[in-house]
This record gives sequence, structure tokens and C-alpha cells, in this order.
Amino acid sequence: MIIILGATGTIGRQLVKLLEKSQHEFRLVARSIEHAKKVLPAQFVRYGDLDSPQSLAAAFDGGTCLFLLSGHGEGMEAQQINAINTATKLGIKRIVKISGCEASIAPHAKSETGREHYRIEQHLKKYCNDYVILRCNFFMQNLLGPVAGMVKNKNKILMPFSKDTIFSFIDAQDIAACAMQALIQEKHSAKTFYITGQPSSFLELSEALSEHLSKPVAYKKVPLWVVKIIMRIKGESARHIRHQSQMAKLFMLGAGIKSTTSVNDLLGHPPITLNHFIKSNLNHFQ
Repeated sequence: MIIILGATGTIGRQLVKLLEKSQHEFRLVARSIEHAKKVLPAQFVRYGDLDSPQSLAAAFDGGTCLFLLSGHGEGMEAQQINAINTATKLGIKRIVKISGCEASIAPHAKSETGREHYRIEQHLKKYCNDYVILRCNFFMQNLLGPVAGMVKNKNKILMPFSKDTIFSFIDAQDIAACAMQALIQEKHSAKTFYITGQPSSFLELSEALSEHLSKPVAYKKVPLWVVKIIMRIKGESARHIRHQSQMAKLFMLGAGIKSTTSVNDLLGHPPITLNHFIKSNLNHFQ
């Protein structure tokens, strides 16, 4: 039985859809049962709080595989280590972890979240022989928030990157499909994959939007300090602002250039393109 953490999130919901279509037994672990049952198949939801390790034994009961994902908030490292420790004690054999952008993951990385992902990965490798790590690049779904709002309201995109800075954007649908294969295919054991899409940029995004919306969508680079002020005004947490700023600096230095064949290797077909994603989600930008 597959135990799923992070089922209410962007990747988690896509993974649940795939599991519902499969013959694999699964359970969804959530801190807020009430919220989870509103957005997920209620009959599969179990209570479990990653901040309370004692709650995880019952939540993981009967599991043979664990999908490990939690938010990038305070306590992420402790939460995921709690999950790993409980899973290994209960005899759960396979753990599939969603990690961060490969360029951010190192013991002394400039990204706080990247350093945490690195330590979690090391802990996972130490205590679990049958693991799969999926390091993921910039989600296409992140374009559906403030970026889509700027396009809808101002016909422009304001970001702290040069217009041709490379981002190998990846669709969360592809990440979920890769996670599904990692959970059920034994041949992927003890492997780390970097999940990316095809090379693209915010210039390509603005040009594609201009074409599909039949109106000009401009792209303008703005200083990172301006972006940080806007985030503070909107009430974003200090942790989130640090994370976004640190990742922005990494992408400015070329963190998004690398494009891998991991999606094709795991799924047997290329990743979803930025153009296809835009066409499928055009209502967010209108």
C-alpha cells in the first residue's frame, strides 16, 4: 500500500488522480482531515501530523511505500526526518522523496531550503536502501499565480530575470507521473533523478501568451529588491521571501539551464512543453 504525504498540494493532487485510475492501494495522510476530505477522495484520508511523530504510526500503518513531500515552511527538515524515521521503523521499504532544484542542493548551498533538502536526502540514504529522489525544477504551475495576475490585469510580466534567462520549466503533471513510476517500479531503486522540462524563458512565455491571447504581452526585468518589497507589502512570510530571493539569485546564475532526459527515461515520452501548458491553462491569463 502506498502512503501519500502532501496530497493536497500541486504535485500531490496530480498523483492522487493517477492512483485513482490504477489498481494500487493507497492512503492519504493529512494534518487537517476536514480540509483534505474537501479536495481529496474522503474514503482514503487518514490523520497524521508531521510535527507529531506519535501520530504517524497509525497514519502509515499497512504501508509498503511512502511518497515524501511537505511544504517549504519552517520545520520542513524536522518534519520529513520524522516521516523517514517512522516509515523505516514500521518496515516501509520504499520512500520516494520530492526534492528541490538540483542547483540549490548542497551542504553549503546559498539556498536555505536547498541545504535542508540536502540534509534530508542524506538522512534518507542513510536509513533507507530502497529510495528514489526526484529533484524538481521550476514548476509551470507557479506561473498561474502572480505572473498570470500581471498578464490578466496589465498585459505585462515583471520579473527580476533577464528576458532570455533559461528556465527548464516542468509541469507538475509530469512530476506526479514520474513519482508514480518511482513508487511502483523496482528498477528505479537507489536513484536520483533531476526532473526538468525543455529549455525555455520568460521571453518565450510572453511571446506565447501574446500569440494565444491575441494581444501583446510585454516582459520587463525589475530589480530583485523591488520584488522583495512587493512580497512584504503582500504579507508574505520572511521565510518565503528568503526562499524566493535565494532561488531567484540561483536562477540568475544559470540554475535553470540544465535540461535532462529524466521525464523521458521514467515515462517513455518527452515532458509537457511550455506552449502546451499555456494552451491548457489559458483561462488563468485571460
